[in-house]
Amino acid sequence: MDELKQLQGLAGGLDWFSPDSRVIITTRDKRLLTCSHRVETTYEVDWLNVAEALELLTWKAFKSNRVHSSYKYILPCAITYASGLPLALEVVGSNLFGLDIGEWESTLDQYERIPNKEIQKILKVLMLWRKMSKVFFSTLLVA
Repeated sequence: MDELKQLQGLAGGLDWFSPDSRVIITTRDKRLLTCSHRVETTYEVDWLNVAEALELLTWKAFKSNRVHSSYKYILPCAITYASGLPLALEVVGSNLFGLDIGEWESTLDQYERIPNKEIQKILKVLMLWRKMSKVFFSTLLVA
């Protein structure tokens, strides 16, 4: 969520939910959570470490946790291109799924020359996240 109207459209008011409901809201703007909704708890999300990024990319690109040894040298290139951002890793991995090593090299080379629009949108969000420094997950208490 980036704007109050998005939150209001999806979570409306407290009367939209039963007393025991829990709503999870993701936002880069912690202030959004206090504007109109009673937020009980917020959680800070850590960035993926290299091992986690590799695992996510591997599952998306190979639909398995096993990687042929010929791909091991190129996986870090894909992770670097996606800046380790989970959503970008999912897009890159999905785009590389089913391709042979030569097609991987060609695709990643093409990304460097002509950036993938979907991935670039995600990377712009990453830059905003880095500027804001934190990503927050929040739980909305509905009483």
